[in-house]
Amino acid sequence: MAASSPIKCRHLVNYHPTVWGYHFLSYTPVNVFQQFTEQDGKFKETLTNEVKGLLSLYEASHLRVHDEEILEEALTFTTTHLKSIVSNLSNNSLNVEITEALSQPIRMTLPRMGARKYISIYENNDAHNNLLLKFAKLDFNMLQKFHQRELSELTRLNII
Repeated sequence: MAASSPIKCRHLVNYHPTVWGYHFLSYTPVNVFQQFTEQDGKFKETLTNEVKGLLSLYEASHLRVHDEEILEEALTFTTTHLKSIVSNLSNNSLNVEITEALSQPIRMTLPRMGARKYISIYENNDAHNNLLLKFAKLDFNMLQKFHQRELSELTRLNII
């Protein structure tokens, strides 16, 4: 019987080194939300004074992944407070924005449908950027026109 030869290890792929380095491989959950909590881990009640910030925290909490307890707590905290705040708001634009977010957060919508909904909300915001709003509407309308052309072509092809 012949002596066994050593097994040669062959590389199947020769990837180039990443231009980003390995920074993202060493990711540990960002403690950015802990600045909003008290010593006991509960969210600060003073956050309820800044409604736009509370709404932003609500939207951010929908980006959570499994076992991100702080974002689970943020979702509970913000949902409870936004529901209680929305009925007392004098700012109708903000009221609509919160109501829409509570019914369907931006993260849970189809991107184009969310954009369409948010364009209407943003348009009523006194601090909106006219140029940005104009480009958003133009982009949405161009894509809608493109889909209409596609649909008419498909309909025409199915009739023939």
